Amino acid sequence: MDVPNRTARRQIVALHAANNPLAADVDLDLLAQDTFGFSGAHLESLCNEAAILAFRDAVYALSAGTTSTRP
Repeated sequence: MDVPNRTARRQIVALHAANNPLAADVDLDLLAQDTFGFSGAHLESLCNEAAILAFRDAVYALSAGTTSTRP
C-alpha cells in the first residue's frame, strides 16, 4: 500500500489533531508538506507525541510557577 499524498496527510493530521488545542502558529499544511513518506500510523503517532510533549511542558510550567515552558 502506498503512503498518503500531501492532501491525505493534511486530512489525517487534521483528524488526529481535532481534539487537541493547537497553538496559533501551527500550520497543518506545512506539516503535511514536511511529512512526505509518513504513513497514516506515523502521522497519528506524531500527533499523539506532540500532545504528550505539550502536556509535559504545561505541567512543568505549572510546577515551576511560571507560564513559560521548559528551557
